[in-house]
Amino acid sequence: MSWYNTPCVLNGKRQISIELVVNWRKLKLDRFPRLLILFALILVSSTNLVVPTRADSTCSTNQPCYFGYDTSGIYVPFPSPFPSYWQTKYNGQQVKVTTAVITISTQGFPSDYSTDLIVDGKTVGSIAGGGTAKFQIKGDDVHSFQVSSYVNGKTGERFFTKSSSWTSEKGKEVDVTTYNEVYVPYYDWWYTSYGYTYYWYYYYPYYVPNTQKVIQPFDQSYTFRYETHYQLTVQDDFGGGVSQSGWYTKDSTVSLDTKPIVQTSADTRYAFVAWTINGQDVNNEHATINMDKTYSAIAKYQKQFFVDVRSDFGNPTGSGWYDEGSKARIQIEKELPLNGILGALGAKRVFDHWNVGGSSNNIADVTVDSPKPIVGIWREDYTVPLVIVALLALGIVGLIFIRSPERFGQTVQRVRGRRGKVEEAGLEEQEDKRKEERRTEEDPILILEKEYAKNPKMTHEEFLQRKDDILEAETERKTRKRTHHKETEDDTEGVN
Repeated sequence: MSWYNTPCVLNGKRQISIELVVNWRKLKLDRFPRLLILFALILVSSTNLVVPTRADSTCSTNQPCYFGYDTSGIYVPFPSPFPSYWQTKYNGQQVKVTTAVITISTQGFPSDYSTDLIVDGKTVGSIAGGGTAKFQIKGDDVHSFQVSSYVNGKTGERFFTKSSSWTSEKGKEVDVTTYNEVYVPYYDWWYTSYGYTYYWYYYYPYYVPNTQKVIQPFDQSYTFRYETHYQLTVQDDFGGGVSQSGWYTKDSTVSLDTKPIVQTSADTRYAFVAWTINGQDVNNEHATINMDKTYSAIAKYQKQFFVDVRSDFGNPTGSGWYDEGSKARIQIEKELPLNGILGALGAKRVFDHWNVGGSSNNIADVTVDSPKPIVGIWREDYTVPLVIVALLALGIVGLIFIRSPERFGQTVQRVRGRRGKVEEAGLEEQEDKRKEERRTEEDPILILEKEYAKNPKMTHEEFLQRKDDILEAETERKTRKRTHHKETEDDTEGVN
């Protein structure tokens, strides 16, 4: 503080004018003789701060970001760390404004990826995994900070935070005491000369305490923590495990289940083969995956057809479900004896052929490219009993001739009488054979099977019903045939 005096005239009297310089500001005291005048200088903190040049707003692990206020109170990046206070001008004087720091950081995803950083609804920059951003705050400031809920990583990988926003706290109210500097004039001496009074005085400083409540800011910090998610993609043509597709937290467990058999019709189905998980097969419809990375699971099925092997005689084998394109081994007895006396004499049923493929072998391999109703076709063989009957007849004739030629002649006459019936029976048998051959060529079952193969509207149940009707009619026909043969045999015995 410095002071000096100059003469002046006040109300017709000569006075002294005093000029006082305090903190680079001149206070001019004039025209107040004999009065004590108090002058108070109060420094008030300003809300506008001096902002440096903008800097990079990407916050990384090795390079934290700093954000401070611009002249309109909006956060902008700072090029370097800011001090705990800022200089500002108030009434031409430099003053200090106390501030605090909010530290925002991220954890849980690599530094190669980043998330937007939003403050009070405005994007101010981005922050990488493990990065840090620091924000200057004043005492009464409250700010909201927000990041992206999801951060995308590599294909099938992402990072998720359950809490993507945070709001800072307001500063604490404290009592702050300041001292105002007041200057009181002190009259040292005066004298009168030639009608003028001269005063000599100076100002003595006095400090007046001033206590007030202010909002004191304090340092705060918050970390947005992310967890890793991996994607599971499930492909299942029959929907057994498609619902399991989605995102899962790292190291969580996912169970896959699908249907072992999917029946699409009475004779067509799909059988589960394996889960192919990231190229590796798991031969079980129940599979468990530990989500330690991205996974792709595909349910593999094999199309199958039903092969129905039937025969009126014998014990056919080979019926069952077969993979599409595979070979079905079908088999039946090669021959079977007939029932009754003819069977005892060597008459037999001989396997003729299969209706599918036309193979005459009783053991055959059939390619399964569709549902297969397979029927074994038989024929009857009377060669052996006919030979035996002929030999017996020759033997009887020879014995008769040797014992009694006359009786032999009578017997020949009776035989001739009966021969017509035998020849007639023989003709009927030949006619039956020709009919059997024609039946084989025009087998109603074969015709039915061809119709079933060409007519997609015919159901499997309808096919089986019509087939049973045909087989029942065939059984009646064969019963009548066996009755006729029985009568022929009786006539032959009567002749003998």
